[in-house]
Amino acid sequence: MSIDLIQHPETPQIVSDSTTVDSLFARDLVQGAIEKGYNINKLLLSVGISPWLLNDPKGRITFRQLADLSISLSDLMNDEYFGLTEKPQRQGTFKFMCYSALIADTAYEAMAIFCQYMNLYENTWSHKLTSTNSLLSYQAIARSGFQLAHPIALEYLFSTLYRTLCWMTNSQLPLSGVSLPIPKPKFPARYRFMFYNAKITFSQEQASLNFPADALNVEVVRDKRDVKEFLKTTHLALLTQTIPVEDITSRTRTFLERQLMRENSLPSIEHTSQHLGLHPQALRRKLAKENTSFNDIKIETRRDLAISMINNTNYRVAEISEKLNFSEPSAFVRAFKQWTGFTPKSYQARL
Repeated sequence: MSIDLIQHPETPQIVSDSTTVDSLFARDLVQGAIEKGYNINKLLLSVGISPWLLNDPKGRITFRQLADLSISLSDLMNDEYFGLTEKPQRQGTFKFMCYSALIADTAYEAMAIFCQYMNLYENTWSHKLTSTNSLLSYQAIARSGFQLAHPIALEYLFSTLYRTLCWMTNSQLPLSGVSLPIPKPKFPARYRFMFYNAKITFSQEQASLNFPADALNVEVVRDKRDVKEFLKTTHLALLTQTIPVEDITSRTRTFLERQLMRENSLPSIEHTSQHLGLHPQALRRKLAKENTSFNDIKIETRRDLAISMINNTNYRVAEISEKLNFSEPSAFVRAFKQWTGFTPKSYQARL
């Protein structure tokens, strides 16, 4: 189910688009449209998201659903910020920013172009690069008189710029941290996939993406042909961002998902570590360093695949149970209810 991207110079791991995020992310994303009088229920249903999910604290949606929602919102409003900022950012802005950045030789030069380009629009933030001997920061400074009503706009801006930079260099550029001038949210887990487990600090005076001083001396490897392909599936491509081999969490998840979907088997940590060329204890240590565990990844992989398959009404409960290697359908039903608060049939009926 993963999106195919042109790779240079190797083929990193790719995050599956069946991966899910909390549905409150989608609720935040549509607030601008609601405030501007749009009826978003039909729009949500058109991309396979039931409106009730937006207020369900256990609700989850797939990356593909989130990407489709982003595209539909942008098309509906002709606004790449979905009505969340001071004024609309018309469609095509991101496209031409990417083409402009092709003249850059390094990630630093590309980020400087991003900064200059975004300032041309004078929308919500002033963009600025600052540096010290140890730190390079991309800052988004609120324009005079502007109050950020929708924090997700800033999260979306930073995540898009950062992930585009990673895509242009085909590498996971190291972040020293992300500073956000918003209170810590109720569901902070969304930042784990947005910024690759980087340290996030909330309630800060200044919004910034922070890099080690020499981290952006990385070559830009994409060309015009790559950008043209990238722009065909930008929203999903950014969500299913390529991951380098050092990311053990993504490699572990990819292996578990492949084994479940192809073999209907759930590998043990011994089998998984052998596949990854590690000792089981070394795998545990590396996952702990990435703030997760083998058991957490196993649960999340099964949960996300289950939700993705339930969304696809071609699957029966018994088939999903077998595919995800549950001992019997009743065990799967209990697990699904624990994940979502609903039985699979109730969940599917609500969809």
